[in-house]
Amino acid sequence: MTFMDQLLHCEDDASEEMRRAHREYTDYHNRYLVKLAAQRAISDDNFLTSITTPDGLYKVEEEIAEDAGIDPSNVYVDYPNRDSVSFYPGMLSLEDLVFFERGTQGYEFWPVEDISLLARSFARKMKLIRVYTTRGYRAKVRKCAERLLESVDAPGSRT
Repeated sequence: MTFMDQLLHCEDDASEEMRRAHREYTDYHNRYLVKLAAQRAISDDNFLTSITTPDGLYKVEEEIAEDAGIDPSNVYVDYPNRDSVSFYPGMLSLEDLVFFERGTQGYEFWPVEDISLLARSFARKMKLIRVYTTRGYRAKVRKCAERLLESVDAPGSRT
């Protein structure tokens, strides 16, 4: 008997891990795949730092699941460790850009970030956070996940 057969035909006395593997493999086999429920680019450093640990990530999954009224094992938060989005459309870092003015004593230079609030707002690090869920919970999870993710970057939001 192959391992796939074991996953498809789980014994009654199988371990909890094997029963869970059976449920997940059966869903996969029937094409009941994990689906994207919500996503948002987040720049709040406190939030991003908090979800870099497994406990922090689980806490967010648990909060979304509790709001949606479902088991936390049906919510998955994906947090990339590497930057996956170009933050500088011109492919130049803001530290490389300066304003200048030619005066009587030559050129004067000012870093863009020191002069422009708009430019400074583009310098924030952003990470795309995605929330996935299993079949049947997408609408509930989307609503709760979007509410939580929108609250993260709001002024005066959670820390």
